[in-house]
Amino acid sequence: MKNNKILCLAIISTPLLLACGGSSSSDDKEDAVKASIVGTWESPSCEYGTYYPETGASDYKKTLLEITETSIKSTESTYSDYDCTLETARVEKNVTLTDEGAVTGADTGLEMRKLSTSELPNKWLAYVNPSSTHLILTPGSTEFPNQINLASYYVKQGADFSAKATGSNITVLGHFGLNLKTGLSEESESTNDLSTIQWSPSYEYIEGEEYGGGIWLRDYSDDDNLYVHPTGKTVFAEVTAPPATWFVKSSPDFDGVVDAIPSVKKGEVNVIKLRDGSYAKLKVLNTPDPESYNWSLLVEYQLFN
Repeated sequence: MKNNKILCLAIISTPLLLACGGSSSSDDKEDAVKASIVGTWESPSCEYGTYYPETGASDYKKTLLEITETSIKSTESTYSDYDCTLETARVEKNVTLTDEGAVTGADTGLEMRKLSTSELPNKWLAYVNPSSTHLILTPGSTEFPNQINLASYYVKQGADFSAKATGSNITVLGHFGLNLKTGLSEESESTNDLSTIQWSPSYEYIEGEEYGGGIWLRDYSDDDNLYVHPTGKTVFAEVTAPPATWFVKSSPDFDGVVDAIPSVKKGEVNVIKLRDGSYAKLKVLNTPDPESYNWSLLVEYQLFN
């Protein structure tokens, strides 16, 4: 049952960082980047909220952002079910935005725009990808003011995801998984192409690596191969075809003939075979942190046949 309990909160002054996908040397480019931010954005998955021990129940949350050139309205809805269909409460916040210029993000080197906001309790970092389909908006910190935190991000509603086939897409890949054709995290093993884990898919490790010491990519194939291949290259254009062979991740006879699989490395291009038989080239942009929320990675990828 829907309970339209609305709380409207006033909010305070602090900077917001908006990242753009590349250099912004002209006024026209700057204007285009600002325009790409405008729209309605939604968190891509139903996030776990609060556990209530007295009842044994939990709630779940999704956030909607409505962004104009001068303001941002956020609506955080609370739900009683993990599919986020039964809304029980809603909190709305309104802030104004003022552009304060460009800043370079730590670790990733992504160019971002810094925006001051009215009455927001802390700093934020945000990145808009070149095709304007994803917005990574995360709370910053005093210790790492220019570093993207991958705990939260949003997908633009009504975006043309077909543009991904002709260029690069930058988004978040985590343990809940990602469909690389749609760019959406659907938390479904039946539709996702890839997700992150904290262990080798074969449970065998290369020298110097161990369980919990890195982040690995996992596909959803139902055969013995892992369709993720590290190329050793750092430039997409240098990778023109899928590999002739893939890692063996399991053995039907349990005879132990599997490959030791390396964790992903920042800057390396990996070839991924998607569930529909096509391929993608994927590169990790941040330093993988096995202690991060959802084992999240900031990734750039291109689709190819």
